[in-house]
Amino acid sequence: MTVYPVYPALAGAALKRRYGVKFVLDYQDPWVGSWGLTVGGGANGSPDLRSRLTRRLGTWLEPIAVRAADAITAVSAGTYEEIVRADSGRRSRDPGSAAARLGSRRLLRLATPGRSSIVKGSERDVNVVSVGTILPKGIETLRAVLEAASRLRDQDPDAYARLRLWFLGTSNQFGESAPARVLPIARELGVSDVVREVAPRIPYAEAIAALRQAHAILLLGSTEPHYTASKLYPALLADRPILAAYHAASSVVDILTRVGGAPAIRLVTFGDEGPRTNDRVDCLARHLAAITRQPPGPARLDLTPIEDVSAPALAKNCAASWTISVPADPMSPIRLTAVLTHPVQYYAPWFRHVATLRTSTRAHGSVWHRADRRSAGRRLRSPVSMGRTAQGGLSLASCP
Repeated sequence: MTVYPVYPALAGAALKRRYGVKFVLDYQDPWVGSWGLTVGGGANGSPDLRSRLTRRLGTWLEPIAVRAADAITAVSAGTYEEIVRADSGRRSRDPGSAAARLGSRRLLRLATPGRSSIVKGSERDVNVVSVGTILPKGIETLRAVLEAASRLRDQDPDAYARLRLWFLGTSNQFGESAPARVLPIARELGVSDVVREVAPRIPYAEAIAALRQAHAILLLGSTEPHYTASKLYPALLADRPILAAYHAASSVVDILTRVGGAPAIRLVTFGDEGPRTNDRVDCLARHLAAITRQPPGPARLDLTPIEDVSAPALAKNCAASWTISVPADPMSPIRLTAVLTHPVQYYAPWFRHVATLRTSTRAHGSVWHRADRRSAGRRLRSPVSMGRTAQGGLSLASCP
């Protein structure tokens, strides 16, 4: 079961008791993190009563799910280490059996959607696109980018005039009333004329179309060192130049560094001092200027160096943790029950690998999928097929 959302994870213990199946928790985000402690739903993102109560409830409920789990997989080492450290019931266990060490999220094969209905402009515009929620801990990184745009306005007016910064799906809400998170800061810094924001969450296919249509993709990190955004992989597979700003301890830095460097991958890292230091903002401004003069087209990324975090590789690692439930007799049936809380394409490589783990084994399983409100309770007959990643090549990374 995948966290977030968090509360369905409590069903894992019940399913384990009822059907005798093994239960694996997959953490995309911490259950108990900064929400309700240093950030929340109050004024200017401060903790309010509701966020504090949510956090307190999480401290009570998370140990129930964690102690029932037979294994834990996580988007980054920092995520699962905090979970294991916080749960005294697992301290005496071998860490290797308590958690599968996954450095990052599985790769998705991108479909080939049509053109984005959102990202538009003149032929002179250079569209730099960011897709995804702006988290409270990511506001400082956002400010650094917008301050860089302000610096570009003063130092290179021609590059600034061509630049268009698109922020799509910045809220975690679907309705048109979703509050803007970027434009208020852009207005404060005097760069709202080059910023475009669509606050409500957008459909997956539209997000992919926007990435593939962008001149460059903007990836915004967090001040939390363990933060590893799953949106990194659609960005890589979109095969467009990338400008990324992340904490130096994030696994995103290692992955992007292995893929390559400028002009395809432009990476700005920061430490605990945050991303808004003068040198980081200046570096971001220079990267934005370079992007406006970069010929449009695919980045031709070579993803071979990160095959270890590809969908087949991570599916194999995850399936290895599931084999604790595989009987010794190769003719004995396997029963695997999974409750999916995210789009099925996230999980298809896992099921494919489990299905082929032992060719002579008879597998029995049921999969219930609740990707969103429209597909709640829908039973899936077969997993989605996944393909190979893109090919290409590029150069070394540094800030000019």
